[in-house]
Amino acid sequence: MEASTDVLRRMVELMLHHQDELLRQQRRETTWKNIRWILITFGILVFAGVYWAGFTKLANLGALAVPDGDYVAQVRLEGMIAPGRPAAAERIIAALADAFEDEKAKGVVLRINSPGGTPTQANLIYEAIRELREAHPDKRIVTVGLDTVASGAYYVAAATDKIYADANSVVGSIGVRMDGFGFYEAAERIGVERRLFTAGAHKVRVDPFRPLTDDDRQRVERMLQAIHRNFIAAVRSGRGDRLKGSDEELFNGDVWVGEEAAELGLIDGIASPQQALKDEFGVIRVRDYTPVTPVIERLRRSFSAALEDLTPTTGPSLVWY
Repeated sequence: MEASTDVLRRMVELMLHHQDELLRQQRRETTWKNIRWILITFGILVFAGVYWAGFTKLANLGALAVPDGDYVAQVRLEGMIAPGRPAAAERIIAALADAFEDEKAKGVVLRINSPGGTPTQANLIYEAIRELREAHPDKRIVTVGLDTVASGAYYVAAATDKIYADANSVVGSIGVRMDGFGFYEAAERIGVERRLFTAGAHKVRVDPFRPLTDDDRQRVERMLQAIHRNFIAAVRSGRGDRLKGSDEELFNGDVWVGEEAAELGLIDGIASPQQALKDEFGVIRVRDYTPVTPVIERLRRSFSAALEDLTPTTGPSLVWY
């Protein structure tokens, strides 16, 4: 009987020991599995970081590699001049500062292909160019326009020493606009009630869900006229006596193609980018200081911009040059 009890006890102990070993083995495997996943994740993050840094560095080789022979420092301003965009003021200003600091560059060329942007962003770049010119009096900056040098883009170009464009470039648009829609009649038809609470009589103006009041219209017009005057003053300061047309012709928001713009003194001549470099600096090589946005970031910004365009506003839309 005792022998049977001992055998049974030993069997139970063996079973418990075996079960304990299995649990320990499972815990070890789980631990190593977690460690492996942590290492793999860490490796992926490190690789992604190195790849991203390497891609950005490669994308900006134009600013890193010095061309053989004489050259000019180039900055490209392309697309909408607005916060969060490739042509945002902070990005363009930083690139221009680096371009002016290049002691070996014969000058700076600002290559523009832009329909404009926000007044503040355009003015920030304009003022930065003037400051850089003052800090580097021996280095000239010339604008070379491509398809479009309009509105806020022309505002920026007016700060440079000279402006060249193609015969088919669209130039000018010295005006201000603000967009919006009115939904109040549609809201009434479908029974939607606008509930808005404010502190301050004019906290919300040009509400799309309410009829446009004369007071709102006059206030917006005064604001746009003030911004327009700033635009005109910047162009007059930059172009000086090279302007040939009357105020009514030059500053009514219209656009002109290359030859017309040259006749009005809005640009200094018709030339391709290469010809402009030869005429102004006697070179054809450029060292590009434009900050390049990686593809993933460009896609993200395009998606964000599309969402912003689709999102209805509850007040006055952004003012644009």
